[in-house]
Amino acid sequence: LSASLLCENLNVSLSLSLSLHIEIAIVKMLDGLLGRSGFYSKSKSLIKQTRTRIDVVRRKRSATQKFLRKDIADLLAGGLDINAYGRAEGLIAELILSSC
Repeated sequence: LSASLLCENLNVSLSLSLSLHIEIAIVKMLDGLLGRSGFYSKSKSLIKQTRTRIDVVRRKRSATQKFLRKDIADLLAGGLDINAYGRAEGLIAELILSSC
């Protein structure tokens, strides 16, 4: 009798332990879907940092293009066509890099 009672108690405790593990797994899965996981928060912060870096690079390239356009206009106004052509090549290279 005591062996069967022990087995019954063991089965109950195993089923409770198993159901607890299943509940924990379900909660983790739902947390992942709802955005509370560590991966989600890390990814979100990395995406924000990457977006900020991309914005900085775009602003820098835009400023460089603006400077080159003004420089080309000044060189052409000053009669320095050969120098303006060199700057135009640099501007074209910047435009190609910016279009990606």
